[in-house]
Amino acid sequence: MKTAAEFSREVEDAAARVRAALCASPKTAWELKMELKIPHTLLHLALGSLLAQGKVSLRPEGYTLRVSQDPADAAPSGAA
Repeated sequence: MKTAAEFSREVEDAAARVRAALCASPKTAWELKMELKIPHTLLHLALGSLLAQGKVSLRPEGYTLRVSQDPADAAPSGAA
């Protein structure tokens, strides 16, 4: 059984993978699940974490969600 710290790290890692996958363009939650090959629940925990941090935006699209990087968060670091 995983510890709470291990589980938190797994969610953080999934969130980082989601952010990397969104660099090129927005994707649906289903597309992210298929591309990243992560469990549905872990994906949605990662999306919730990113949403709470203001790093992504979500909008309904059919039976799934369209996931986009927050434009302010996507700006290169060090940009004036």
